[in-house]
Amino acid sequence: SRLRLRASHEESSDGKGDDFLLQRPFFSIETRLAYGVDGSRGEERVSIFQDGDVIQEFEHHARDAEGFLGWSRGARFGRASRWLAGYSYDENTYEPVDPLPEGFPEDDIPVSRTSSGPYIAFERIHQRYIKVRNFERFSRSEDFNLGGAYSAKLEVSRKSLGATDNDIIYTFNAAQGFQSGFASY
Repeated sequence: SRLRLRASHEESSDGKGDDFLLQRPFFSIETRLAYGVDGSRGEERVSIFQDGDVIQEFEHHARDAEGFLGWSRGARFGRASRWLAGYSYDENTYEPVDPLPEGFPEDDIPVSRTSSGPYIAFERIHQRYIKVRNFERFSRSEDFNLGGAYSAKLEVSRKSLGATDNDIIYTFNAAQGFQSGFASY
């Protein structure tokens, strides 16, 4: 769709969380502008097991937020190149529920970490759609892309922006679809 809006709240026996998203995504290969904001927060209890028994529990608090702007020249020869620039914040903290037992392995203690900073990303999409039925949703025909989708993202996370450390965070993703036969899906 041309606009995405999502808001949710959940409560369960081991935690709770809230989520919000508002976006105008790249809704087609011809879309030239995309933008959005999203954020979430959550709390959960994480257990460390040894020989099937819980030996320690930690409260995990997570918060994240992101805002971005994306642009493209549209499709050229069935391919689209897209650039995105944005800001990302991701915080994960862990606190022991009970005092740590003596001799508790330091490697088993979850590490609290925050990243915060601007990023730039590049995506390359090749369109080669086929019609499939009952793939993700029952009784519905869907377009499924067998073409390639490639992306790279570079984020500069800085202590001066609230991060735990000064880091450069990078991500590369690649996907390529293949049709295994001529059967109807």
